[in-house]
Amino acid sequence: MNRVGNQKVDGIMMNAPVAAGELIEKTNMVALNASGYLEKATKKEGLTVVGIATGNADNRMGSDGDEVVSFKSGGFVFKQEGINPTDLMKTAYIEDTETVTTSSAGSSAVGKIIEVEDTYVTVLIQP
Repeated sequence: MNRVGNQKVDGIMMNAPVAAGELIEKTNMVALNASGYLEKATKKEGLTVVGIATGNADNRMGSDGDEVVSFKSGGFVFKQEGINPTDLMKTAYIEDTETVTTSSAGSSAVGKIIEVEDTYVTVLIQP
């Protein structure tokens, strides 16, 4: 059964300091911002997607780096918007923390599409 956050290809486990004002929950797609702090992946430019959170971090009341969270790279299942079976090996972009698309407008790259199913895709995230 596919669900958002399922891992299909192993990666490596890492930790990173969390950006101020962020609430990161387990299975959220996460990215480093321009300052090098981890945040929940949202549709905007300038992010470096690094994987899926494997823990929770609540830094909504903290400063940059007050919290640290673990995350894992690899191949993960996401909801998809407008992706076709012929989009294999194309770059997926953030639509929201659970959804990817092939449209780069106002977004950041997630990784390569390695499997396409009806409403889900698997994306390989290699920071």
